[in-house]
Amino acid sequence: MTELDFAYVGLGVHEEVVYSVAAELGYYADEGVRVSIRDGVRWDDERLRRAAVVGLGRTLLIRLLAGTPWTMLGVNTERPLFWLMARAGFADVSELRGRRVAMHPALVAPGCFARIILRGRGLDPDTGIDAVPMHPGDYTEHIRMLNSGELDAAVIGSTWSPEQLEAEQGLRLLLFFGDDLHIPTTGVAVDPSVLPLDDPRVQGLVRANLRALGTMLADPALGAEHVGRLLPAADAGTARDFYDRYVGSCFKADGLPDAEVVARALPLVAEELRIITGRVLDVPPAEQIYRADLTAAWMPYGR
Repeated sequence: MTELDFAYVGLGVHEEVVYSVAAELGYYADEGVRVSIRDGVRWDDERLRRAAVVGLGRTLLIRLLAGTPWTMLGVNTERPLFWLMARAGFADVSELRGRRVAMHPALVAPGCFARIILRGRGLDPDTGIDAVPMHPGDYTEHIRMLNSGELDAAVIGSTWSPEQLEAEQGLRLLLFFGDDLHIPTTGVAVDPSVLPLDDPRVQGLVRANLRALGTMLADPALGAEHVGRLLPAADAGTARDFYDRYVGSCFKADGLPDAEVVARALPLVAEELRIITGRVLDVPPAEQIYRADLTAAWMPYGR
């Protein structure tokens, strides 16, 4: 059995749930690949290139900024699982003007996405709010600072249920990223100059990923069980509610990118990166970045 590192670049259901299902059900072993799940959150770009990667957002930003030929070979979801949570006194995003908002750094994918979303809601992320860059972790510190009043709002990832934070912490859900911005965000990505696309380990990983997607979406109880393991503060009811709202309805059984979604999203990301860096970026054709032809060809059991 040959080995392949598979790196996640963020904690939570968004990145972890599909490989959690694949690993537990033995889908990697069925493909003859020994997959080692690695924490790549703090890896530099060169180390990341030696692994397959779950995070399609980070790899897209690297491709656009550095020209590294990251290629997306499966898409778990095109609806980013991040939420803008605020203190109870705020009812609308527009009320955050001039307020302290915790966000991922601008050149981290969720930070870039948050900037696009705020801009679309009429708030300039550089001048309209007091943006506070924070390392995400499990977002416990973000929640503490919201409750203490040190922050007015914060971007929260999928280590927490936003509905649970409303009910138990008294916070207010202002928006779900996946309602405002559609873009491939998790799945399988490789740098083919390091891991060739015809490498059997790469093909086996993609097939196992697709099989896990299909299994999880066909069996909501199984999906909710794995969600519950990744939301440590959630009970079974909260985990099932999260699955129904954000996994069963937002993840894709076929793993294929939607061409219209990609066509809308790439210019938005390129423009936001131009604003952040001052550089006009070359955007490769979408079909070079998102290889739907290979994903379809590697579907298990000819699906």
